[in-house]
Amino acid sequence: MAKGFIIVISIILIIQIISICSFIRFCPVAKAGKVTKFYWKYKLLFGKEPNTIICDGEKINVSSYEELYVHGNSMIDYDIHNGQKVFVSVFDNQEKQSIEGYPVLAFHIYNMKCQSPYKLRKFVGYIDDINARNWVDLYHRYRERIKINETQFVSDLNKKNVNDLNLAERYILSETYEDDSNVYRYSLHPVSSLYAKVMYVV
Repeated sequence: MAKGFIIVISIILIIQIISICSFIRFCPVAKAGKVTKFYWKYKLLFGKEPNTIICDGEKINVSSYEELYVHGNSMIDYDIHNGQKVFVSVFDNQEKQSIEGYPVLAFHIYNMKCQSPYKLRKFVGYIDDINARNWVDLYHRYRERIKINETQFVSDLNKKNVNDLNLAERYILSETYEDDSNVYRYSLHPVSSLYAKVMYVV
């Protein structure tokens, strides 16, 4: 009798555990800020991954997009805040070369092991002549989209390690906001490191 009771209780507990686990998922994390800040690769979330979301009062099907959990506030100018989720459209190789408009992008961060493998950055423009490293011309080419003065922009890019640049590759100029120091930063990314563009935020 006691043995049968234990078996029944065990079965009930197993069913409850399975039920709870079915509502647990691991959402990939994207860093919105300095890549040196530590954030785990995944965020534990409860509830099934949504097929639809409500955005600006409209029901949107997001089943074809990837979901990322945002850590950091570097994209607050674009209404993306810490703790929100973004749904992104993953680029194919051709789409990486022809970005339209100025979306928020997700880039790969390589060799991060247990840390987040993605970072969010605002697209500013392409750089086809990275070998020239003429930051003054680059500044004036995208002047309307750059939020710091020319001197600071050139100084920041001159600090980049030239040895890290693949001179045979096309690059992207991006913007991020460091909320802890209240400054805007501009970075260079090889097009090959591009992962996706943000479509929706919840």
